[in-house]
Amino acid sequence: MDEYRNFTLTVAERITQDRISELAKRKDLDIVMALQSYDELVKIMNVIQDRILVWVKERAPSLLEEKKDFEKVIELIYSQSSEPDYVRKMAELYLKSRECRSAVEKQIGDLMEETAPNVAAVIGPILGARLISKVGSLARLASLPASTIQILGAEKALFRALRKKGKPPKHGIIFQHPWVHGSPRKIRGKIARLLASKIAVAARVDHFSGRFIGEEIKKELEDKVKALRSGAG
Repeated sequence: MDEYRNFTLTVAERITQDRISELAKRKDLDIVMALQSYDELVKIMNVIQDRILVWVKERAPSLLEEKKDFEKVIELIYSQSSEPDYVRKMAELYLKSRECRSAVEKQIGDLMEETAPNVAAVIGPILGARLISKVGSLARLASLPASTIQILGAEKALFRALRKKGKPPKHGIIFQHPWVHGSPRKIRGKIARLLASKIAVAARVDHFSGRFIGEEIKKELEDKVKALRSGAG
């Protein structure tokens, strides 16, 4: 009887673990697919914006002088019935794509809050989603050393550097974070290394523990980044 009971408990535990693993994979996939949709919408918006800009430069250049924010120009074109119908249609498509992008961005935020809240707190939901998407899962991200996380997305530059014996890249995807690209060039590598180390910690806590320490990590990062920037003059 004890053997049967132990066997039953073992099987039940294995089934529970498999279900948890499958659920985690599904959430990772949701993040990857949502990010792909977000990026596609951004591409669509950029193409439409370029086409409208060409028309404005040729037919209504004064609009560019009146409004510095080009999205305001697009909104104005859509609101005016006097503009050519095809241009208004493009403006409408742009505005609808923007609305859809905002909805997808919120969805990514919700998914990251549920799946990887510490990573999202440290680097932001979109960049956190990019890292997970790049490696395929939160579990994989949690297994990587900080040095690898630092250059994720810069693989081509790394291989080129190895082939030509040049300097390896100091950052990949995380360069998009304002703490990195907004800092003086000479300290970007240090900040990228610091950021990557904290992302590694956040990913491991998200995957293995589930405790929320994101704000604590972020505050510590902010203090160190400020110190580095002030020291850089």
